[in-house]
Amino acid sequence: MSWQASSWALKQRVGDPILKILLLAAANYADPDGKCWPKVETLAFDSEVSKRTIQRKLGELQALGLIRVIPQYDQKGKQIQSMIYLLMDGEGVTLAPLEVGVTPECHGEGDTTLSPTESMNKQKNKQTRTSSKKEGVYSEEFENDIWKPYPRKLYGSKKKAWDRWRMLTGEQQAQVKAAVPLFAAGMIREGRPEDKIKHLQNFISERIYETVAPSIVPPAAGGPAKPFWETATRKQWGDALLQWSQNWNWSRIWGPEPENPLRPNPAGAPKHHVPQDIFDRFGLKYRGHLYSHEELAAIKARVEAAEASKHAVDKERAA
Repeated sequence: MSWQASSWALKQRVGDPILKILLLAAANYADPDGKCWPKVETLAFDSEVSKRTIQRKLGELQALGLIRVIPQYDQKGKQIQSMIYLLMDGEGVTLAPLEVGVTPECHGEGDTTLSPTESMNKQKNKQTRTSSKKEGVYSEEFENDIWKPYPRKLYGSKKKAWDRWRMLTGEQQAQVKAAVPLFAAGMIREGRPEDKIKHLQNFISERIYETVAPSIVPPAAGGPAKPFWETATRKQWGDALLQWSQNWNWSRIWGPEPENPLRPNPAGAPKHHVPQDIFDRFGLKYRGHLYSHEELAAIKARVEAAEASKHAVDKERAA
């Protein structure tokens, strides 16, 4: 402990009580030269704040030019300690805040430690390598056909979307490319605010594109690709109905729209292609309030009959 360091810390004006307490706590461990090696846990205990707050406030003190944090490494590049140097004489240039590690209170490791200058260079090189790893390289196809036309950029992670995109099969990527412009046009028609649109990574990972664009099925003998309703799985129909329940806008690629009791289809309109048992369960869950008591009872009866039939088939297979 150095009374000179404590006296110096007490006289500083930092404009923040936590900064002042932290500066005093560091000064309490300083030697006559203003150097100290307290753990972040120790400073957090003395200041009665969290370790994360200590790490952030140390950076602020360094930005004010009151301290310098010098990480030190061994010959293998492993950080073994961090020294806090109190700039009591106002020496040195204000540095950008560094990430401060929690290290053992070890003082001097002989030839295993690097000099302060070498430690600073080591930290700078480490930060450079880290930042270079964060830079993403995206394909031209992803940039032009997926990212740019997608209707939401706000708070979205381009890297996460890119990672989801690369995990898709070729057929799935073709579906996403076909779905993005349709989805963007739909959001514009609805006037949907950007912050109410799903992020691109969720659009891909949750496979929403399957309910927007038809499944890309290789044409047979040079014929046209099959429409969505001929290839959709039960899960895809469930996803389509769930999306429909959120805005009641039926996508044309799903085929004819089911009739809404409050908005009947025109006479002679084609029937929808949704499997009846899936549509019945959807009606009970999301549209039951739209039906009369008689209609609701008929729907419940169909659902119960379908479940009984399924149980009978399962029992027969088990036997």
